Amino acid sequence: MNPLVLIAILFAAPILLILLSKANAALVFLALCAGFVLQAYIGEDAQALIQGLLNNYDPNVGQYIRLGVMLTPPLFAVLFLRSSVQGGKNLINVVPAISVGIVNVFLAVPLLPDNLKSSVYGTSLWSDLSQFQAIFIGVSVFISMAIVLSGKRGHKKKHRKKG
Repeated sequence: MNPLVLIAILFAAPILLILLSKANAALVFLALCAGFVLQAYIGEDAQALIQGLLNNYDPNVGQYIRLGVMLTPPLFAVLFLRSSVQGGKNLINVVPAISVGIVNVFLAVPLLPDNLKSSVYGTSLWSDLSQFQAIFIGVSVFISMAIVLSGKRGHKKKHRKKG
């Protein structure tokens, strides 16, 4: 597969999924981060378990299993948060959705099988993007946290009974 097409898919697929489902992109971003942590801590065990059940050890399949572990929380977030963004907030939701796409590229590429990973690493686009990786991730975290923390809190109004 062409590495530029692969980068485009890793970037655009989550954005389209979020925007078409009208899911809260800031929460999906946080779910992606949680998926990365989950993969870091249980990815190897999940890989061994699934490959043991399949009775087949293939390092490439193992990498896809780890990628699947990482992508499961954001996919569930999109599923459960669909239609959670309404009206004018759809426009604001584009910014964290783009953040999800950017960070997905940075987190997913190292989990790809070695042949795909090395072809992506060999592109000038990856070289250019990776120089700004810390900035992209830092800004994405800030944007998502700001949106989540600025959300309206439910205020219950007390109704008095006339009597």
